[in-house]
Amino acid sequence: MILTDTKKTRIFACALIFAVLSGCSGEKQAESPAIVIMGNETLRLDDLKNSIPPELHATISKQDFEEYVNRWIDSHILYQKGLELGLANDPEIRRRVREFEIRLIGSAYLDSTLQTEIIVTPAEIAKYYEENRDIFVRDKQEIYLKHLLLEDKKTTDDLYRKLRRNQANFDTLLVQYNAHLPEDEKNLGYVSEDDVVDVIWNKVKNYRGNAMVQPVQTDFGYHIFKVIDKKAEGSIKELADVEIEIEARLRQDKLEEKYNSLLTQLKSSVKIETYFDLLNRIPMDSILTKSSADMARAK
Repeated sequence: MILTDTKKTRIFACALIFAVLSGCSGEKQAESPAIVIMGNETLRLDDLKNSIPPELHATISKQDFEEYVNRWIDSHILYQKGLELGLANDPEIRRRVREFEIRLIGSAYLDSTLQTEIIVTPAEIAKYYEENRDIFVRDKQEIYLKHLLLEDKKTTDDLYRKLRRNQANFDTLLVQYNAHLPEDEKNLGYVSEDDVVDVIWNKVKNYRGNAMVQPVQTDFGYHIFKVIDKKAEGSIKELADVEIEIEARLRQDKLEEKYNSLLTQLKSSVKIETYFDLLNRIPMDSILTKSSADMARAK
């Protein structure tokens, strides 16, 4: 919308739907009605539900579902034609399927093994912040914005006039007119010139904190912004503004630590033989061109 790609936090369903096309199975489920029947392949309602990631449930639309179904049809038509050509027995395809299977099952094992809750305490967050304040320095000016989106100029001008005269409350208007919008499109938080389109930034940058910005028109409608606060380039972001980011970093660090510990434990229980000396004796370009028999003789 008015945000650039670097600031968008809303996940657009269509972008991810294609990635889960293979999640549907052709297994019959009597209790679930069919959405598509194509030869011996069936897409059922439960398949459709289960293939949509939970984080998309709040934003996905009927149009997204239709897009998914159409992509399912396309992919399964191509799949069936590939089977008719015997591609399922192609050595290269079987190798790639095997690699995918290894990654998929290994990932599922990790999920089941590392699913214990990882706790990051407020004290750990505060300690990380104090020890790494230099990475939270603003490299550009940032402005804290709230945003009201309207459809017509008359309503926009009328509301802007009331806001300027303190005859209306901005947050109340957000509830009244923008209840359908995601929270991050109403309360934008701190943004820089990289995060919003030029026509917006060029307007809001000239206002002080706690100011009402004159309406701006874009392809999406009419916008009224309220400048809540401004932070100068070189200032340090407050802990409250980065604690979610810090918590995510610490959680990831702890997850990687558990991952490495698990791999060390698993490797210690299995006999593993490596022959890196073989690789060291063969030029890099030869590794990609020599046959397996040649490799065996070199060994």
